[in-house]
Amino acid sequence: MDSLGLGDVELTYQLCEGGERVVLVHASAFVSWYDPLAEQLMEYSTLRYRRRLRESDSGGYRGRTVAEDAAICVRLMDHVGWDTAHVVGHSYGALVALHLATENPERVGTVALLEPAVRGISSSEQVTATVQPVIAAYRSGDKAAAVDGFLRHVCGDGYRAVLDRMTPHAFDEALDEADLFFRSEMPAVQQWSFGAGAAGRVSSPHVRASTGTSCSAQRELAPSASRSAVSVGVTRARIAWRSAVPPHRPLPRRRSAVRHAWSVVLRGWRR
Repeated sequence: MDSLGLGDVELTYQLCEGGERVVLVHASAFVSWYDPLAEQLMEYSTLRYRRRLRESDSGGYRGRTVAEDAAICVRLMDHVGWDTAHVVGHSYGALVALHLATENPERVGTVALLEPAVRGISSSEQVTATVQPVIAAYRSGDKAAAVDGFLRHVCGDGYRAVLDRMTPHAFDEALDEADLFFRSEMPAVQQWSFGAGAAGRVSSPHVRASTGTSCSAQRELAPSASRSAVSVGVTRARIAWRSAVPPHRPLPRRRSAVRHAWSVVLRGWRR
């Protein structure tokens, strides 16, 4: 692992040289979810990184935004000498990838949006009722219960067996990053917005993996898209449909399906 300091942001990153360049973006608590996928991308150059904020004198974290994280990604690309790359984002990372494709389209070959973090869905009352105990557990100091409750909410009750089998250290890493995740990254999702105007600036070919829920970014990018499906879309070209995806299952379990879907959009982009 290498490191890079950007003001009060500390990055640790892993660069693996190969072929075409791919940046993998996730929330800091879940970066290791990409490990099994990266193992299947050996013919590509891959860049994975984790962002950390320095705590303030009072022991807390300042607020951060999706736009700031997208700018950090660009600065890291500059640091490693990458002028352009394919950008893959999962959950919170998908919002960062989408913002990057919107504001810096010249830096993005293709953008893959894997289950973008849900900002507003029809069952919001149910979501609120589910998330409240998670936040309460975190505020009481029980980080393990908070992380477990959050992952049960977004991945399902059986997530832990899959995660421990595919990425054994992932849960412990999420615990280590829980403060930053709950205090900074989750609020950033709530503050982020994406409308038709921003969608119109996304010129990069994209692959979008949607779940049983929907967010504003998904609706604007593909208003007629079928939910609970992986759509592989090349902007202003063709759209292919792939296999269904269960709601926000742990990414390592679906590494082969994700890699196959992404390879389709790359073939379209190269033509």
